[in-house]
Amino acid sequence: MLAATALISANLLSATARLVDDYRGVDAMVHLDLIDQTARLMARVPAIAYRDWATRWGGRTRARALAPPALTRIRKSTRALDNSRIATVGWACSEMSTPPATFIIMGVFVPRGMFTRSVARTALFVLALSGGVVAAPTAASAAYYNTYSTVATLGNANSCYSTQGFGVGSTYAYSVKVNSDNTKAVIYRTNMSDGTTTLMNNGDNGSTYTSHLGHANDVALHSNDGNYYMFVVTMEAGSTSLVKLKYVGTTYYKVGSYTIAYGGADKAMSGVKITGKDASNIYFLFKSGRTFYRGSLPLTATSGTINATYAFYVDIENALVNGSTVSNITSYVTQGIGYHNNTLYYPLTYENVSIVLVYRNISTASGTIYADNDLSFRITSSAYSDLFEIEGLGIANGDKLWFNTNRRANPDDTTSDGVHYFNGYSVV
Repeated sequence: MLAATALISANLLSATARLVDDYRGVDAMVHLDLIDQTARLMARVPAIAYRDWATRWGGRTRARALAPPALTRIRKSTRALDNSRIATVGWACSEMSTPPATFIIMGVFVPRGMFTRSVARTALFVLALSGGVVAAPTAASAAYYNTYSTVATLGNANSCYSTQGFGVGSTYAYSVKVNSDNTKAVIYRTNMSDGTTTLMNNGDNGSTYTSHLGHANDVALHSNDGNYYMFVVTMEAGSTSLVKLKYVGTTYYKVGSYTIAYGGADKAMSGVKITGKDASNIYFLFKSGRTFYRGSLPLTATSGTINATYAFYVDIENALVNGSTVSNITSYVTQGIGYHNNTLYYPLTYENVSIVLVYRNISTASGTIYADNDLSFRITSSAYSDLFEIEGLGIANGDKLWFNTNRRANPDDTTSDGVHYFNGYSVV
């Protein structure tokens, strides 16, 4: 088999195949002639199967030449078959769902049951692989992680039973929990090396809770001039849409609050991460549902308005988790987000199942963007059958993907929320 990064010929300007006039061979071998090939080598081009890729005329079948921009348009409108990263493939059969097991230059071995007699009469077309090598596309090449380790469990101080925002630094992870009416929030600091977890103190009033964070759905950590801060989205519109805390050890202080506005109106956000900073500004990525926004603040501002701009919208319906779409994915609920090295980690939960979709090239993303189908995460929990909800995500401590949870073995379970990481995954 070829490695997924094998160079392949992606821009076939003209190819003609002989019509298969009879179908009697038990090996179901369809012989191809590839004629007049002009190609540019590219790496990691997904396999694509489209109903209209080939057209018949006069008893013959002809492959259309599709340049990369055309492929991009089709990909967005009709959905690519991304189960492999081998050369673009055109199928005469419109109902095929997966590629055959093996492609060979100048020939295709096709499982016998895949074709009817009438379909077999239609030629298949394959873009030539550079060097005349053999490729075997398969969904198994995608990376998939479905186990996790628990580093710490979280308490319920001040009747705060609901885990919400999550942020990770180099040594500690920070989890926010809120009470039933969002009037109190507590923050737990977890040492990611040994799991030691401490309830943080409110330095403004000496208590162990704050009333300024609302639903506290997500957290973004930030450092500047040796000082450490966390920005919290409250899921409220108005002057407390975003709240800034300064923390020193296990004590925090409220030092700022901001209005988030979009299109001239106040906007509540449910996710936030920081994508960068310069000498003057901090740059944020916000989300509300599946829609993402960009915004910025002066580096040391303690109040003001963030005028958010539309960034992109995430497609989830076509995302592959371990090689397959999730049939009821629109019933899944989204929470906070993770962001690292221009990559977005987007969690979704349905009852005792949580998945994480991954989206690349966020700095230049626009319109509708599609998940990286070569990387996915899922936890289906039998131990916590009532609820396994990933609330937030972050990359840290050996480049692991960390997350916090609401977990319930039964409706009365209040002792299982925790801090965890996916086993086996490390950001390269």
